[in-house]
Amino acid sequence: MIEQIDEPVDLLAFFSQKGKMIPRKFWRQGRVYDITKINQVHQSREGEAVLHFFHCSDLFSSYRKLSFNNITKIWTLEEVEVNP
Repeated sequence: MIEQIDEPVDLLAFFSQKGKMIPRKFWRQGRVYDITKINQVHQSREGEAVLHFFHCSDLFSSYRKLSFNNITKIWTLEEVEVNP
């Protein structure tokens, strides 16, 4: 089941020599989450802003959707997979 979060997070990302943005880990509620796999990347527009979406997994295959707003420079945890 997917749960909407929509919460700003601190995130560490790398940038490749070709300008590709690669999120590696983020912090939420005092915990560090390592990103081990990026499953899908896409973009959309919200007014003037370009939102970069990253569907990713951690070591335990938990799904997370993160976004980066190029105007505000804020990373947001959009949604997570929760086990009932």
